[in-house]
Amino acid sequence: MALLLMSLLVSSLFTPLLKIILPVFALILAGYACRKTNRLGPNASSELNRFVVYLALPALLFDIMATTPWHTLDQPAFIAAFGLGAGGSFC
Repeated sequence: MALLLMSLLVSSLFTPLLKIILPVFALILAGYACRKTNRLGPNASSELNRFVVYLALPALLFDIMATTPWHTLDQPAFIAAFGLGAGGSFC
């Protein structure tokens, strides 16, 4: 009984972790395999980087900001800490 309870607890803790991490490493593995088998050219890395920086990441940030409720984004302590840290770094 205790073993079953322990296995359920462990699986309930690791399932969300695997659902998040597994796709990331699968993409890394797919990119590595595509490059090693010459399915992607030598300029693919820089072009994919440009796609992510100029299109995908801004779209993701816009989507997150547009769908997140204001009370989740309203974190004055975080904003103050970030502002002080950024100000200290650049001054």
